[in-house]
Amino acid sequence: YMTEQKFKLRGLTKMSLGPFGFKDDLTTDFTSPDRFGIGMTYKVNERLTFAMDYYRFTCDVKKIVMDFDKLPTIAQPMGLGNNESVHIGFLYQANEKLTLSWGGGYQTNGFKDKYLSQSTPDVAGWNANVGLVYKTKCRYGDLDLGAYIIRGVGHNKGGTLLNPVEVK
Repeated sequence: YMTEQKFKLRGLTKMSLGPFGFKDDLTTDFTSPDRFGIGMTYKVNERLTFAMDYYRFTCDVKKIVMDFDKLPTIAQPMGLGNNESVHIGFLYQANEKLTLSWGGGYQTNGFKDKYLSQSTPDVAGWNANVGLVYKTKCRYGDLDLGAYIIRGVGHNKGGTLLNPVEVK
């Protein structure tokens, strides 16, 4: 479990358009939602492990207000609400250095109503992944090198944290 965390940011924002530059002080607040998660693993045999987890983010962010000293205040609509996800997967220890993984999951869309965004932790809807991890040693100790392919087949159509796509 992670409790809700509130952040207050203040800093200098530098903007430019070609040879013209502009500086302004920015103040904004952002609330990171509380999160509850539970998971389990089960070692099927010496080489195969099954894992699953469930997460819930409880959130009600309607907008982020960016208050500039010189520029006008911007109230960016968000429409961010609760979000739940469940994932299952398998790890296969091919040998002492190579581990293969595959799995999938489903996540609800935290951006309700008319806003969709890619800032949610995973893709909204179904997702699948495969990957591998290679363990080796370096002069500083153990080193794990990993590569993953993650494919979302959900309904999240774009946007960013500060610029969600408005769906009409």
